[in-house]
Amino acid sequence: MKIKLEYYLKRKRITLKDFLKINKLTSYKDLLTFCKMRNFVPIEVKEFNELNETKKYKKQKPTGREVSKTPKKKSIGGSRKSKPTPQKLPNSTDKKQD
Repeated sequence: MKIKLEYYLKRKRITLKDFLKINKLTSYKDLLTFCKMRNFVPIEVKEFNELNETKKYKKQKPTGREVSKTPKKKSIGGSRKSKPTPQKLPNSTDKKQD
C-alpha cells in the first residue's frame, strides 16, 4: 500500500524543504526514485518546482556585521546575588555555655 508523501511529511512534522535536505535529494528525478523505493506517492512536479524557485529568489543575508546605533546599557550594581545571612533564633543552642 502506497502512502502519500504529503501525509508522511505532516505526520513527521517536517517541511518538504527539510525532507529534501535530510535525504540529500536535489532533483525531482531523485525524489521519484526515493519515493519508488519507499512506496510513497510523490508530490507533483509543480510543487517541487515552486519550492526550488523560492530558493533562488530568497534574499541574501548581509555579509558584514551591522553596528547598532543605540549604545548598550550598562548594568548598575553587581551581577551576583548575595545570599542573606541566616538569623539566629533567641532560644538556639549555638551559644557556648560555661
